[in-house]
Amino acid sequence: SLNHSDCNGSAGDGCETSTLSDPLHCGSCSPCTVANGMAGCSGGQCTVASCNTNFGDCNGSAADGCETALLSSMTSCGACGHNCQGGACMNGVCQPVQLIGNQVLPRAIALDATSVYWTNEGTGQGTSGNGTVLKMPLGGGSVVTIAMGQGQPSAIAVDAARAYWTNSGDGFVNAASIGGGGQINIIAQSQAEPGSVAVDATSVYWANSNFDGNGTSNGIFSAPIGGGLIKTLASDVTTNNVWDIALVSGTIYWNTYSDNANGAIFSISAAGAAAKTLVTEAQSGSADYSQALAVTSTRLYWASGFTNSIKMAPIGGGTATTIVTGQAASGLAIDANFLYWTESQGGSFGSGSSVSKIALDGTGPIVTLANGQTSPVGIAVDGTAVYWTTRANPGAVMKVAK
Repeated sequence: SLNHSDCNGSAGDGCETSTLSDPLHCGSCSPCTVANGMAGCSGGQCTVASCNTNFGDCNGSAADGCETALLSSMTSCGACGHNCQGGACMNGVCQPVQLIGNQVLPRAIALDATSVYWTNEGTGQGTSGNGTVLKMPLGGGSVVTIAMGQGQPSAIAVDAARAYWTNSGDGFVNAASIGGGGQINIIAQSQAEPGSVAVDATSVYWANSNFDGNGTSNGIFSAPIGGGLIKTLASDVTTNNVWDIALVSGTIYWNTYSDNANGAIFSISAAGAAAKTLVTEAQSGSADYSQALAVTSTRLYWASGFTNSIKMAPIGGGTATTIVTGQAASGLAIDANFLYWTESQGGSFGSGSSVSKIALDGTGPIVTLANGQTSPVGIAVDGTAVYWTTRANPGAVMKVAK
């Protein structure tokens, strides 16, 4: 009868075997076989019921069974479809890939949908700066020069048309087309060590840190993205030694650096208002590059160089919770699920540093994404990968698949 066969050759029981679902007699009296796995049968067709450990049926075909070695496949590393984006796959874990090397003290990094942008501080000082602002495709490729001859460019932000950066060495805040080769537009000059920068649809925002002078030029400032009148948002005790700023839903957040561990976190409306004090416990210490800040719609995250830890608190302020200990984070980045950071060996740069992540709520394990990094500083993430700079000479722009 239909979907049955006489597999034992006995007329006494007729067509005794169903060939619809038995993997030993699937569609006929012959068995199914599956490479690196167990066979199944559905509707008289051989299927893959399960795969052996570390193998996957990534093409969905029973004909070649569990064809993919998940421990070594660059396109299905650890799981089907987990592409290492050019990196090797070792023991089911994607390894970092260098997008470009031979950079001169690369520091800040930013992303858009197609490109990675970064600043090279260079070795020149002040108005003799030889820093650069560059970009390349997310997957690697040709480098586009956005600006040359910059005085230690330290931070960068991008929108759909332009890149914006601060020069801590000569006090300029500049902008130029992301296409490269265009005129450099001066947003501000004679600033006191401008550092972190952010941009929205109408304005560019930056912090004057003035670490060396701790003078009256400290502050949080804004100007139209095309240049124009500079607006002082905050310039008082709340802006002594600003380290990092973040712009979220029309509010500027910043943290301050203090050698005696009295740093704090503040906020102010991007439209201008009184600054609010959010957190006033130990934020940072004398460990250089350990004061990063990241903000979501609900939480503040920051790196404390004073305690070599990463902490979080509600976005409106309140009690801080330590979520990572024993690591001096030099850069922080966030996506919908995780907090990512570059770690700089307890505040000192070296070749044994790492890039890691933890769940945004601070629970679960710390996952190390890259080890053996030399002075990782800037960090950024998109939907599929993590990118960072290694602040050395020569340095590099690195990437690892999430």
